[in-house]
Amino acid sequence: MNWKTTVVLLVIAIGVGFFYFWDVENVEQEKKIEKQKEELILTEKEDIMKLSLERPNQDTITAVREGEEWNLTEPVEWPADKFAWDAIASSLSSAKIARTFPDEGETLSEDQIKAWGLDPAGLTVAATVREGSEEYKFGFGNTLPNSDSSVYGTSSDLEDKVVVVSKAVINNASKDLHSLREKKYLNVHFERDKPSLIAVSNKDLQLVAEKNAENDWTITSPERMKGDPANLRKFVEKLGLESIKIIDDVSDEKLKSVGLAEDQLASATSYRVGFGGEGAEKTFYVGAFDPTEGGHLGRRAGARNLFVIDKDFFDEQPTKLEELRPKKAITIQKWNAEVVSATSNGKPLFDLRKQDFNWRMTSPHSATAERGAIDKLVDAFNDYKIMSFVSSASSLADLGLDEPILSLTIGGKDATETIHFGDHDGIGGIYASWEGMPDKFVMDQGVLDKVLLNPLDLLTPDERERVAPAPEEKAPETGTTVSAPNLDVGEPQPADPAMAATAEAEQSQPAEPVMESTSEAKDKAE
Repeated sequence: MNWKTTVVLLVIAIGVGFFYFWDVENVEQEKKIEKQKEELILTEKEDIMKLSLERPNQDTITAVREGEEWNLTEPVEWPADKFAWDAIASSLSSAKIARTFPDEGETLSEDQIKAWGLDPAGLTVAATVREGSEEYKFGFGNTLPNSDSSVYGTSSDLEDKVVVVSKAVINNASKDLHSLREKKYLNVHFERDKPSLIAVSNKDLQLVAEKNAENDWTITSPERMKGDPANLRKFVEKLGLESIKIIDDVSDEKLKSVGLAEDQLASATSYRVGFGGEGAEKTFYVGAFDPTEGGHLGRRAGARNLFVIDKDFFDEQPTKLEELRPKKAITIQKWNAEVVSATSNGKPLFDLRKQDFNWRMTSPHSATAERGAIDKLVDAFNDYKIMSFVSSASSLADLGLDEPILSLTIGGKDATETIHFGDHDGIGGIYASWEGMPDKFVMDQGVLDKVLLNPLDLLTPDERERVAPAPEEKAPETGTTVSAPNLDVGEPQPADPAMAATAEAEQSQPAEPVMESTSEAKDKAE
């Protein structure tokens, strides 16, 4: 092949390639144009970074996306309701154009635009998209005469056009400021945020509770004792409720009148929640009752806005220290348990471990354990509640807890709990305590029957039969001759004097009379 032919083929190849890519690009552009005719905005909801909502004679409401959250920037700076703004972005990005006006060859009159509620628009939504930070504006007007589910709209991307879209696109964006802002007293959740500190100060209760690395709650003030997570979480759940109203632009005089000025906060009712790490705390203060608003007023630390507190806010909150003590000796549930072990009088009784959802006994036998038997053991500590707590003045030795008769450990994925048992209290109870905690309490002594059992009872029937010791053979009865051929008995042994005396006494006793049968007695009588 000469060089001329090579050049010609190269030119042809370049031309074919250019035509191919031009054709693909042209097809993609046509598809994009067609899609623009169907979609109100060509973007994903995650790419909408800013939204502004404008209504006639009302303040503009603007929110900016920051990571996964939204924050209001006007008319107030405040955390936004994430779900409300996500819904607006989602409905806008998924809105389809059902029809476009005018038809080809026609024009729209000003009377039509006004009749459709688009001059001015009842709602204007401005959306800033991540790519190029381009802003799109959409106006929405009246619903269609024969359809309550569709509205007229305009788009800055479609000049001189009016479109018809689903009314769903404006339902979320038509909410007021209160509905679009974050309204919780504190944006906290006990399970989601896993707080590590809860401090409460009010007229009834002064306490500080902290969670350790094993996820155990300990009340550290006013005295040290084990805390009940179920009742401690009630404080956090109340803080996670939504206020019925938030008052902005609060004056110093207003704050002082309800006891929430800066110099009054030290004596105000307060709830402090910590999450570990330096400065990772949120605090909410509760002030006086405001007759005008019909409720107590509250304030977040660092913010001047006031919350109107619902009248049910204080309901079901613990008011006494005793209410915050555990009701159960072991809080780990059977489905969370992964380790169960016990010692009796300081000696190992049994050790059980969950492996791949199956229980294995590692001591005193290596065998498969019975799930049902272990569930009953763990359930016992949910059925047998703590009967009472013992005065902190009592020592461990006074209650037999310095040398426990039984210690039981139940471990889960996130926590391990150990309980010790001491002396009986003499009235159906038994003294108990937790490992590493100062609390001493009384439980029904029947709970011991659930733990002080034969380790074999925790195995499956097959495994029990496999590891159980064989029954001992019975000794031959007296008078029975045992054949033992070729058995070397050796020299005769002198008889045991005691045994000889017993045999002689038995021979000297008169023979026991033989009872006649009823038929024999009758024959003799005849």
